[in-house]
Amino acid sequence: MNKNEMPQSKVTESEFKGKPVLALHRHEDDKSPLRFGLVKAGLILDHVAAIKAFRAKHAGEGAKPTA
Repeated sequence: MNKNEMPQSKVTESEFKGKPVLALHRHEDDKSPLRFGLVKAGLILDHVAAIKAFRAKHAGEGAKPTA
């Protein structure tokens, strides 16, 4: 992989205690992906605009950019 290329992110679906869970992996070997279930997925969808504004406001403060 070229040093300027970002590793490919991926999304996986699984279950935890019989409930569906989505995991967002930053790259193939991500040891601690972002995991959430239906309730948190709903909160994220309800507040996408606030999340985008937060990211834009704090861009360049050391966070690694993602797609």
